Amino acid sequence: MKKSLKELIEHFSGKCIGNKTALTLAEGATQRICTRTERSEFVQVSKTTLLRTVHNPRHVVRQHKKRRASFTLAEVLITLGIIGVVAALTIPTLVQNYKRHVVETKLAKFYSVMNNAIKMAEAEYGPTSTWTDFYVSGSSLDKGDTYDIIINKYIAPYVKIIGSKEFEILSTPQKIYYLSDGTAFGFGLHNNISWHFYTTNPEKCNTTNSLGTCHFMFVFTIKLDDRIGKEFQYNIGKGLQPTLYMWDGNEESLMNDTSCGCKNGNGAYCTEIIRRNGWKIPKDYPRKF
Repeated sequence: MKKSLKELIEHFSGKCIGNKTALTLAEGATQRICTRTERSEFVQVSKTTLLRTVHNPRHVVRQHKKRRASFTLAEVLITLGIIGVVAALTIPTLVQNYKRHVVETKLAKFYSVMNNAIKMAEAEYGPTSTWTDFYVSGSSLDKGDTYDIIINKYIAPYVKIIGSKEFEILSTPQKIYYLSDGTAFGFGLHNNISWHFYTTNPEKCNTTNSLGTCHFMFVFTIKLDDRIGKEFQYNIGKGLQPTLYMWDGNEESLMNDTSCGCKNGNGAYCTEIIRRNGWKIPKDYPRKF
């Protein structure tokens, strides 16, 4: 029977040691130099045992598994490529969803805060229908100074306003009031029926397609006289509401009206579409953020 390498070493241990051969002698063995025959037998058995070990299938499998523990450069590059493709497909959607969520939150907060302020002002000054000094337009407005008087009296005591400024947005002069959460609201310098709300800095939202994305329209109408007529019939006396200026009462017109529609118009009705969906932007919302 052929001996294993271990058995061979144990066989020769205690009998002899070869010249420059590292064989450990068994305890109590007598050390002597192996004969040429003994050395030849050791070498022959060693070669046979080594070949048998190298060609052992189980040994090969173990070595193969060890080699597979690491990745090749090609495998790493392929993995990185797949990750890049997935990121390119998903990140834009994630960014859009985040921006939509920010807009929803800020719209709902502005609507709630302003209407609460109006209610508290009513508790002090009476119903809005008696606020004869609130509505101003045209020649009665002196570069927004009148707005300051109105806002400081009816709104500022209940809302934290951190500053104001006059500048043009889309070639329209406006008086803007900045809020502590980074949003702002303002009025065109022709009347204060329409309220412009900005979910970000108005100067960064000064683009043609900003309505319905970072710029939203509200109205606060008080029935005082014939200055406010049928064009605001769906908004009169309801506090601060999304504008329904010249709306015909048709649900589809909120999207398709060529003047104010969210899809086919300038976007003024976009605010009402979001409000009707519980201040959540609908899946079929036509404007991107």
